[in-house]
Amino acid sequence: MRSGVYASVLVVAGLWLSVNSFSLKLEDVNCSAVELNDANKGLNDVLSRLTSRSNFFSIFKVDLLKECPFWPDDGMCTSKDSCGVECCGDDEIPVAWRADGEEGCVECKDDPKLDTRVNDEGLFSFQATDNDVWTIQDDEKEMIYVDLRTNPESYTGYRGDSARKAWTAIYEENCFSFAKNCQGGICDSESCKEERVLFKLISGIHTSITMSIVKEFVTRDDGSLDLDMYLKRVGYFEDRKGNLYFLLALLTRAVAKSVDTLAEFEYSTGNSTNDSETAMILQELWEHPSIKPGCLKTFDETDMFQGLPDLKDEFRRHFRNISSIMDCVGCEKCKLWGKLEFLGLGTALKILFDGSPQLQRNEVIALFQTLKKTSDSVSLVETFEYAVLEEKAKEAKKAQDTRKAEAVKEALLIANEYALPVLASVLVALLTTVAALLLRRQPAGTKKQVFAVPKTNGSIRRRTE
Repeated sequence: MRSGVYASVLVVAGLWLSVNSFSLKLEDVNCSAVELNDANKGLNDVLSRLTSRSNFFSIFKVDLLKECPFWPDDGMCTSKDSCGVECCGDDEIPVAWRADGEEGCVECKDDPKLDTRVNDEGLFSFQATDNDVWTIQDDEKEMIYVDLRTNPESYTGYRGDSARKAWTAIYEENCFSFAKNCQGGICDSESCKEERVLFKLISGIHTSITMSIVKEFVTRDDGSLDLDMYLKRVGYFEDRKGNLYFLLALLTRAVAKSVDTLAEFEYSTGNSTNDSETAMILQELWEHPSIKPGCLKTFDETDMFQGLPDLKDEFRRHFRNISSIMDCVGCEKCKLWGKLEFLGLGTALKILFDGSPQLQRNEVIALFQTLKKTSDSVSLVETFEYAVLEEKAKEAKKAQDTRKAEAVKEALLIANEYALPVLASVLVALLTTVAALLLRRQPAGTKKQVFAVPKTNGSIRRRTE
């Protein structure tokens, strides 16, 4: 009986807390965290199938040899196996992407897993000197093909001055010229929306990367979630969670805005079977409520860059500078995913703020991979938040049970000390009262006995005794 009541209390508490758990205060977006969580459930499933099954969305081209333009590389990884990237062999490169005269993989640096690849010239039209690009493009001659499925984003043990320096530079050295507060990437209330948006996006990517690390340290020996790392890295910080949701809102808005253009893109690899599967999953994606135009309002880009002159150019220049800092990451796998995610975000900004831009293959791949990674992180945050709520409910029940047990124990102690003497006194008084009543009153129904008493004159009179 009691166990059923406690279970009901636990469920009710969990439901109540779950309603309030996603009441994150989201600024500069047109939807709530609850709406984003609901929309993300189906979206994450579609994106997971797309990025895991489709060859088109799995093969990415990148330059991992590009030197840091700001400081010498002094990063350290705990293991070359965890930091290294394995490039695609000739037979793994989609047939439709191969160029005549392309050389295969050749060794580079001191890690045999790192290789360079040439050709595919013309795949990227933007150059680093262009002022209207959102990210610095790599040199085609130094780029390699990488299968993202065999080089997943994961914890590598990358640390050192390089790792700290990169994030410090990203947050603190890209303030707008009119900013009044730019310490640790925190914008004050007087900062413009454009500056807030920039730092929210950077923080959102940072949080997403952190969640990719957290997911590898979440399970105890008994299979339950270990909440400590999540809480210390993300859970205790409402702004980090909010910025992650903001990033998801902006990315979904970019895809929704360009859905007609994206639907007409040529997703061809030369493998008809795989290309057909890609087309089927994409059609499912175009119909999803979070992507289909008019279904879910997430972010409004129309009120940005309406103030100071050249504000858009300054915003773009800062983001381009941030993207170039990814070349300062000393871990090849970290650099791979950092460059991909910043290219994906840069592509989203290009869609939102550059009218009807022409999209390149690598940009489309990066856009969907970045959206998928962000979607994964939001799903993982939701999982952890529910785990935190369940833990709180269990702790509350445990505390309640402890209080009840302590109350019973205290009552027993009082009974032992005071109750028995009082009870004995009451019992004695009760028995005394009963005895007195019995002495003063005969039992009901007893007949009185009559005796004959002689009168003085010889007659007889009756006396009752």
